[in-house]
Amino acid sequence: MSGVLRAVGQVAGVVATVAAFIPGGQPIAAIAAAVATVSSLGAAALQKPPRNVGQVNERVIGANNPLPYLIGRSYSGGVQVHDVGWGGTVNKVENPYRFIATVHSCCGPIDGLESVQFDYGTIPFSGDAATGYYANYVWRDFQLGARPETDELQPHWSGTPDWGSAYKLSGMAALGVSLQWSKKGKRFAGGQIPAIGAIWRGVKVYDPRLDSTFPGGSGTCRVDDETTWVYSRDPALHAGTYGYGRYVNGIKVFGVDLGEEAVDFASVAAWANVNDANGWTANGTIYEPGDKWNNLKLIAEAGGGEPVLANGVLRFDFEAPRTSLATIGRDDLADGPVTAKLGRGWKNRHNTLVPKYRSEAHQWGYEQAAAAQVAAWVTEDGEEKIDQYQWDLVTDVDQVTELALYKLYRRRQDGPIRLTCKPHMMLYGPGDCLTLDAELGVHPENHDGTDTKVVIRRRSIDPVAGTVTFEFEREDDAKHAAALGATGTAPPVRTVPTPEDIDGVVGGNILPDGYERTLIATSSQSLFTLTATDADITIGNHNRIYADGTVAVTGATITTEDDGTTAIASETRYWLYYDDSDRSGGAVSWQATTSFDTAQNSDINPDRHFGGYITTDVSGGSGTSGGGSLPPGTGGGDPYA
Repeated sequence: MSGVLRAVGQVAGVVATVAAFIPGGQPIAAIAAAVATVSSLGAAALQKPPRNVGQVNERVIGANNPLPYLIGRSYSGGVQVHDVGWGGTVNKVENPYRFIATVHSCCGPIDGLESVQFDYGTIPFSGDAATGYYANYVWRDFQLGARPETDELQPHWSGTPDWGSAYKLSGMAALGVSLQWSKKGKRFAGGQIPAIGAIWRGVKVYDPRLDSTFPGGSGTCRVDDETTWVYSRDPALHAGTYGYGRYVNGIKVFGVDLGEEAVDFASVAAWANVNDANGWTANGTIYEPGDKWNNLKLIAEAGGGEPVLANGVLRFDFEAPRTSLATIGRDDLADGPVTAKLGRGWKNRHNTLVPKYRSEAHQWGYEQAAAAQVAAWVTEDGEEKIDQYQWDLVTDVDQVTELALYKLYRRRQDGPIRLTCKPHMMLYGPGDCLTLDAELGVHPENHDGTDTKVVIRRRSIDPVAGTVTFEFEREDDAKHAAALGATGTAPPVRTVPTPEDIDGVVGGNILPDGYERTLIATSSQSLFTLTATDADITIGNHNRIYADGTVAVTGATITTEDDGTTAIASETRYWLYYDDSDRSGGAVSWQATTSFDTAQNSDINPDRHFGGYITTDVSGGSGTSGGGSLPPGTGGGDPYA
């Protein structure tokens, strides 16, 4: 609505100016001027704090999802663009492969990927393969959003359905995660995967201070060439860039789209210097389609500022020590009412504010910091008057505490004071600091001869009367010392289970301790041939039969004992075995030993499959045959000893 009124005001102002020079056009000019004045005041009246929208940490799933735009350093669950499982049957698991592709920011290339996160914990990688707990189960590929990208996100396995070179996602920062299901429940127990996300360093911005074509700037940054833009977390630079708009191949894809001439980059540069000095940053994700004006206010408030439209130009009013630019006396006033209020009503003059911010230590959720309070006001009011406020794009507890104190002072400031001034005062606009001469008598301190320092919050121009109406608030210089340097207190950090902890609990319930070993120890074999000469043992192909299924096992010829060097001897009893932790069968590694205990399933060898026994022939003999698996419960010892 504020944007609509601004547009009406601009058009009406132009009509009034033109009509004033046309014979007989003066009535039109008067009407248009009235519309312009009312529209400007209406836009000012509709300035409200930004609507808190929070952050979406979870992966966004659905059709026609909005575009994410990642500012500063932030965690993002991303917007899902593909999720598929496939792979046929591998190791008795149907469709064991899964590929998930997510977009985390438009307007790339962004600055970088810091880490991939599972349940808000960092997963280490060597190249594209996970190491540590998820080694051999997780792989990644990512892109920063080059224009264009050279290829699509690469799944770990080929043959991913509905994915290929037509899905390069140029200009999008994106992450592709490949996962392999573990049938024994050792990873992703219960079929559930952790919350997958990533910490990124987000979009680049235009910095007028690094532009040698900008007054006072130095460098190669250019507003009309995004390839020269730089990574920054400064709220002022992000607000100015968002107001200017983001373009790809000359087409606006994100932002307000005001253009260079309609953004006051001088105020952006000054504000950026203040943020640098304060150490204030903006971090998080905004989305479009959405409320652009609200997005702009969310960005600005992270730096203690707010956007202001004056005569069709976007400026920013921000908290910083101010120097008065001029003094308004009686000679500067035009005809019109003079009104003044001593601030908000008693109920809304809060003395305590509980700030909420987005805390990395708390899984990037919004947390309450310790209350910001001015003790003298509590004493003056006789009680605590508490409110709560959330800064969507603030991730530092000290920063949010400083901002909360500034907001408290703003709520206690005297005003609004409204004055109508002569045309020469049109030089000043929102955010400018002026002094009201004590002779005006608009504030109680004027009665003892003290001038009043004020800040312009709103202004409107009457082009017919040639006057400008200002709306002021009293400026209290004490707030800067009170706010800056304040330290915040974060809430205690909660201990949450890791994916490994969860897999251990859930996986243990799916496959209790000893379950796999019991299946192996109680398994049997189908009939097969087992023969030996005086120098080797031959095992035929057969099936291994478990309580929960059957797999084919490939036979082999063994010429050495299980130490790998000792040759098979004649006239010797050998016990046969192989290890198969996944119970997948196939071409297993057969071994022969003279020790019965070595061939048995045990605590030391829980994956061991006993395969039979045989005595080799005498030297030069024609061969022998042997026996298969012994029945379960052989007593734990060699029955032939």
